[in-house]
Amino acid sequence: MKDKLYFEEHGEQLLKRKGISKAEFARRLGIHKQNVNSVFSTKSVIVLRKVAQVLDVPFELLISYSEEPDYTGCVFYSDMVIKAKYIRVVLPYFRGDELFTIEGDEGELPVEDLNFRIPLYDEENKQFDFTISLDDAKIYGWSYDANFRLRAKVCDSGTYILLDGEKKPLLQIEGYVPDGVIPPLEHNWGDYVDFYMDSNGKIANWPDSPDLMIFAERGTLTKPIGTNKWQRAKEMLFKIKNAKLTKEELEWIKTNIMC
Repeated sequence: MKDKLYFEEHGEQLLKRKGISKAEFARRLGIHKQNVNSVFSTKSVIVLRKVAQVLDVPFELLISYSEEPDYTGCVFYSDMVIKAKYIRVVLPYFRGDELFTIEGDEGELPVEDLNFRIPLYDEENKQFDFTISLDDAKIYGWSYDANFRLRAKVCDSGTYILLDGEKKPLLQIEGYVPDGVIPPLEHNWGDYVDFYMDSNGKIANWPDSPDLMIFAERGTLTKPIGTNKWQRAKEMLFKIKNAKLTKEELEWIKTNIMC
């Protein structure tokens, strides 16, 4: 029997197999990167249970003394990437945002005209929201019979989600624009997007072989996407809270507006 626990002996290999860097592992665990090696050698049941939760592997695997790695029951991000058939892109946008350039065949579109329907734009949630097929780089449900270009400095505010063949979410990256996947492929510094769609909904500047493994390295399991709608609601509640209202006025708001 070996005198080292499985995680002590095979921790680094397990992180590589999961597609997680030490820095990302430390972030998920809530520790400093320099303390990761100490976690590999820990015998604390509490810490190892947290590690099992973070890595989505059986706790029994981490505390075993098996000489060879046993990945039975493990969920690996790299395996999830292989299942991807679509990528969903969500980019918050308020009309008039100077960081965005929105163009059609005749130049910039009249986005200040509230009666004008911006392609791919979710007016209710104030964000662009579209899904791209990885097989042919076409936008699912495209209905705009003209060329369309969307360029922006998104300032770490976008969300990019890999979907399987049934459009069920697999992994997501928030904020950082995934290098090697989202155009432009050069000089985007994790901050810029540039989509050029033709009249058939195909992204003309989509990479031939997008490097989706960045989702195994930087991605996380999916969670609900925050929308500008709820941010506006929070801001409104904050204003109400700080307004000099009478007790009767506050009670009326609670009774007639708030759940």
